[in-house]
Amino acid sequence: MEPSLSQLLTDNASEIAALRSLLSDVLDASRHDDFWLLRYVLSNKTAAAAEEPARFTINYFKEHADSIKAIVEEGKKCPGEDLINKFQVVGDHKHTSTGEPIFIIRTALSNPKALMDNVPFEDVLNFMILNRLKTLADCETASRRENRLIKTITLLDMQGMSMARIPDSRFIKVLGDSSKLSEKMFPQLLGKTIYVNAPSWMVWAFKTVLLPVLSKKTIEKTVFCPGNSSGKNLADCPYLSRYLKAADLPSFLGGQCNCIGGCVGGVPNSQTTPVTEISGDGGVSLTVGSRNVENVSYPLLAGTKARYMLAVGVGQNIQVRVTFTPRDSDKAEVIVAPQVIEGAAKKKLLGKSKTDATGEEYAISGDFTAKSQGIFTIEFDNSQSWMRSKTVSYLFETVMEGEE
Repeated sequence: MEPSLSQLLTDNASEIAALRSLLSDVLDASRHDDFWLLRYVLSNKTAAAAEEPARFTINYFKEHADSIKAIVEEGKKCPGEDLINKFQVVGDHKHTSTGEPIFIIRTALSNPKALMDNVPFEDVLNFMILNRLKTLADCETASRRENRLIKTITLLDMQGMSMARIPDSRFIKVLGDSSKLSEKMFPQLLGKTIYVNAPSWMVWAFKTVLLPVLSKKTIEKTVFCPGNSSGKNLADCPYLSRYLKAADLPSFLGGQCNCIGGCVGGVPNSQTTPVTEISGDGGVSLTVGSRNVENVSYPLLAGTKARYMLAVGVGQNIQVRVTFTPRDSDKAEVIVAPQVIEGAAKKKLLGKSKTDATGEEYAISGDFTAKSQGIFTIEFDNSQSWMRSKTVSYLFETVMEGEE
């Protein structure tokens, strides 16, 4: 049984006092209490070893004071967050049964090359560090409330990953730098890092590509679990089956949770391919591979009005279908019957409300009001194309009755 927070503070009182003395010239009593010092003592074993990382963290917080205040105290986004999140699907999603916050990364839907092409290295690194402040605050609050050390759980969903999608060297380096800085600045914050739905080659990639750049402590906390893509049930993973409720686990991980707008990163749980572009009006572009079908599903509450617009790329065509399946029925209501839509011969630059993310006119648009709770699904069927992938675009938004 793990010791309580009170017991940890008592057992390490002398080292905490020694560390406080070493940092007396930079400590702020309102921010750096015994619990804050305890994390550094536990991770570094002695006050002498803990001084450098603790002092580094205090100086970092001073240098980024304005951003940190806005994030932690005012609830604002991290600098550059909107741009960075266009190229990655990540986010916090509920807690384990014992209170640990869960951070989920949908790896195959993220686009690290586009991220590093569009955002400077240092900006990405600072975002990864500053973004952890939200998790740190959550864990500190829970630890004090529960009187035990609460750490975060990171789930990496690898479903859909292929060797062709291994991140480029710039992103691998920013991950390594972030891992080492986080270990220094946020000791005792990271619990388990769990890879789910990892293909067999991923173990090789982890050992040869990521292992050399990750910190030793991060590696020791990393585990691989089976999932849908392996043909096994996620319940076969001892940790997940013990600490995660199926009702709180997103459907793309085999759970029962279907959050409105998607459980992570505002991306529908059913989406399996990464976004290639997001337009100013919120239109989303993605690529449907040859011989593939891409379903984009949104849970709707009774009385919700959905507006949708669909298009395909210039000179392309694809079959589309739109349906709604009530929660208490297996029979889908057909909103748009299967039909082939054609892309424009060339781009048409129209107004925002009638253009997709690449400037073409939407081929299909309409409204739908849900009479009951259920799932609204847009299907892009490219199964008849044996060689050519297609770029599709869609705009989807919801309005509850009385909000128009």
